[in-house]
Amino acid sequence: MAMGLSSYLGSVRQALSTQAATTRNVHVVIGNEACDLDSAVSAVVAGYILGSKTERLVVPMLNIPRSDYPLKTEVQFVFNRLNITEDLLNFFDDLCLTDLHKAKKLEVTLVDHNVVPKCLETINDAVVRVIDHHKWEASFTSPIDKKIEMVGSCATLVGEKLLADHRELADETITKLLLSTIIVDTVNFSKSANKATPKDEKVFKELLSFAPNIDWDSEFVQIKEAKSSVSWMAVRDLLRKDLKVISENELTITVSTVPVSLKSLLAMSNFRADLEFFRQQQKANAVIVMTTTTKMQDSEQDCMQREMLIHAKIDPLREALVDYLKRFDQPLLDLEEITSCSTIYSQHPASSVFIQKNVGASRKVVLPAVRLFAASYKISSEQDSA
Repeated sequence: MAMGLSSYLGSVRQALSTQAATTRNVHVVIGNEACDLDSAVSAVVAGYILGSKTERLVVPMLNIPRSDYPLKTEVQFVFNRLNITEDLLNFFDDLCLTDLHKAKKLEVTLVDHNVVPKCLETINDAVVRVIDHHKWEASFTSPIDKKIEMVGSCATLVGEKLLADHRELADETITKLLLSTIIVDTVNFSKSANKATPKDEKVFKELLSFAPNIDWDSEFVQIKEAKSSVSWMAVRDLLRKDLKVISENELTITVSTVPVSLKSLLAMSNFRADLEFFRQQQKANAVIVMTTTTKMQDSEQDCMQREMLIHAKIDPLREALVDYLKRFDQPLLDLEEITSCSTIYSQHPASSVFIQKNVGASRKVVLPAVRLFAASYKISSEQDSA
């Protein structure tokens, strides 16, 4: 009988606590640096599946420092309810991947992303597998095993593999993790969000048989509330809650997704100063903040709303980035600038703010556009010193 998920994670932690761990071959399954629910669950479940089938030490890893875990409110909520406590989890700063790579003892599976971040460029050739639902932007020197499909959730692809080849591992804990993630990523299969694909629906329905008698509409609401439980966070914490960083051509642009309205965000105490502090702390040339909120429409499904803030120390860079994203058409973001001088928006002259009418264009769409912009932008010496 297969070891359960909690027992497996405990055994991995135990193995890593011994000195012998540094001399073993290690396979790390790691999500992206935003460490949202999809990245966290996909890493944990894919790592568990792989680890159950090999003698090699397989380490599911959350791609954040352990100290940032409290910021991932929805991840904590889902994991804690299934008795997956913090002490069972492995974080980016628990294991030195570069040292393992230098010792030629590292293999890596990337889930929910396909580009190794700048800070880990040296381990690029350790990547042997990618499971992702984002546009392919990676470049690897050696052939790798890859599963890339533009579905609503990476957890859908992990669930598909589980159902096809490892059904004996599909207990209630594993399936609840996957189901919780799929409903969040598809916004509970909302038509207005337009994120669910037929494969998301198919895998979700198949997984339901392993976790019967659960009101998933209610589950979605509870997870959404946990994700939006950010009133205690300072601005700099909120911007780190769901953060990705683009570094190309000596240009660094951060892209944060936050679960509050732009108006609420701008009204936060010291927002303007904290936004600029965050930019400097991240050593970023520009900061993009994407807000995502939902509201009931006609007493039916949730209606998603998106807004965007673009901030840069140097006006020419901000203006160029704004112009690029307004013209970007793969797909069109449909950005409508908020220009009212009588509102709170006018208090932030170094920032441009927009309503994003194409609510289906998530950060998954925006990131490749930002990467293309950064790769082509010519940064002046004045901007470089900002």
